Amino acid sequence: MSSEQPIVYQDFQSAPEAVNLNLPSEYDTSPEVLQIPEPESRPGDIQKEPDLNIGHKQPKGKIWGMKRKTFMIVLGIVILLIIAVAAGVGGGVGATAAKSDNNNGQGSSTPIYSSRLPTPTSDHPPVVTVTTSYSSPPTPTPIRQNTPLAAVNWNTSNLNIQLFYKHTDGSIRLQENSGLEWGEQSPQITKPKDNSGFAAIGWLEGEVRQVRVYTASENNALTESVWNSSSKLWYDQDISTGRGIAPLAAGSQLTAYTWFENGTHQIRVYYQGQDGYIREAVFDNTKGWSKGDSPTIQDFPRAKNGTGLAIVSFPDTNEREAKLYYQNMDGKLVSYDYKPAATWVQSWQNSTVDHGSVSDGTYLTAVAGILATGELVLRIYFIQDGKLVETWWTRKAGWVSWNMHDAAAPGISAVSYSGEHVYVFFQDKAEYLSAFSLNRDPNSVWNFTAII
Repeated sequence: MSSEQPIVYQDFQSAPEAVNLNLPSEYDTSPEVLQIPEPESRPGDIQKEPDLNIGHKQPKGKIWGMKRKTFMIVLGIVILLIIAVAAGVGGGVGATAAKSDNNNGQGSSTPIYSSRLPTPTSDHPPVVTVTTSYSSPPTPTPIRQNTPLAAVNWNTSNLNIQLFYKHTDGSIRLQENSGLEWGEQSPQITKPKDNSGFAAIGWLEGEVRQVRVYTASENNALTESVWNSSSKLWYDQDISTGRGIAPLAAGSQLTAYTWFENGTHQIRVYYQGQDGYIREAVFDNTKGWSKGDSPTIQDFPRAKNGTGLAIVSFPDTNEREAKLYYQNMDGKLVSYDYKPAATWVQSWQNSTVDHGSVSDGTYLTAVAGILATGELVLRIYFIQDGKLVETWWTRKAGWVSWNMHDAAAPGISAVSYSGEHVYVFFQDKAEYLSAFSLNRDPNSVWNFTAII
């Protein structure tokens, strides 16, 4: 990955042009046009009709040859017919105008808008369209407004996601999508320290789905909550006491990832220590839990207090490569990069890419995948100034950033499955969980959904 490429920033949240849902142009339904046309003037209209009764005296008591009483009855019927016809025409005009108003109104139950990236060039991927559609008003979810979010999937061909968040009572709950729809809110999974962040990972063991959630206990010890699809029961275990794993800083955020290598199962959990330095907790299924292998505490970066953290596998030149994103002491979004080498110190290096300043305590999430073209793509997400921001990279395009959507809270999480299918979770309104999804089709669009 080139570190010299500049970051391009674009804001594509401007309001789109209104969609014209009116009738075709030949149907002008404005009130000024909807008039009953005047009869067309003809030469004969201005000529005086001859008096056919000249030389004849009109019979007394008759009008146009009819008795006065009969004439009045006929006249009344004609007047009623004229009134009825006029009412029918007026009703038709009103219905047409009402239809026009409904088509032009802003209260539609299915608002749709789109926002496009620039036209594709030799240096940029295809155009991406953001489409929003509500089939019904979303339902508020009982969650904390500033809750962290963590999502896991099992990288199968079928969508299967668990989304974790904090309930208003401080406990961690989840909602699951098994490929068809989002289920109901789960019972309590665990209840960490009130200001604890959390991270979650998932993997498959044969047909059994495994999930782990990492939090801080009341005494700031690193805690693991365990679940699998066989027992479907949650339980907690302290993984730090007696293992040299340092306590977490108050309010520390967490991030974790897992992989299999040479027949062993590996897990890494990253968090901020009480001295401000990032810490690493290591799991090897042949050895159990231990503190990270860094020679000294200072070998990991010191981060801004409350920094967001996001670890992502990034197999650029080696399948074991990874990037750990955090906020440095200058408030900049940067990464600490892992590339396997002979020693620990040689393996971990500071990246030279500066992604600019982010808000203190900004939650971070990142995913990597393979585009349909076979190109590696890296995506970072965070909330900045009330906007959901995507910063993405390909070797061909370099780094590009854009605002995807308004956001009401800092929590964010993303998962990638089957290559380049991506889900990004956030709150577009307080207490409303929402998601953007993208598939790997080159002509794909970002689809917005509310999680009910």
